Amino acid sequence: KVFKEFLEANFNIKNITVIPAFVETSRFKYSKSLRDLYRDKLRISNQNVLIYSGGTAPWQKIDRAIGLFNHLSRKVDNLFMLFLTHEPDLVKRMIKDQIKPKDFKAIRVPHGEVAGYLCAADVGILLRDKTLTNHVASPIKFSEYMCCGLPCIISSQIGDTAEILRHGNAGIV
Repeated sequence: KVFKEFLEANFNIKNITVIPAFVETSRFKYSKSLRDLYRDKLRISNQNVLIYSGGTAPWQKIDRAIGLFNHLSRKVDNLFMLFLTHEPDLVKRMIKDQIKPKDFKAIRVPHGEVAGYLCAADVGILLRDKTLTNHVASPIKFSEYMCCGLPCIISSQIGDTAEILRHGNAGIV
């Protein structure tokens, strides 16, 4: 919707059809059995788990996710941060000594297992730079988080995500 409005307002384009981002809901859905399985696999059964699932581009704000974890860990007991990414070694270098090794894991997993790891988490994180690209974006990651039952902490101005989150009372902007 945001991208449609942007095109209409700035380029006088009419008759735009919005095609929503699609998620394979047969795979991306909350499952208690997957949650238990993956929490056992990660050895995080008694922890509160934040998850970041995505790339390592600067505009994806992993540094802010790390800062958010540190802020919340002072307020929430037993907090754990899980990073699912294609570049776990880069994420570990970005973390340096900002998070204790026992309090996070950065891993690369096959796409077929992402939903299981999302089910193992308690809150999804989606932070982005305030840019035109992100303002008109529709991140599939947000839909995957929602389908797996994760409330989210997101940046404002990421397409329609803030509106969806507020309307559904499903997280914090």
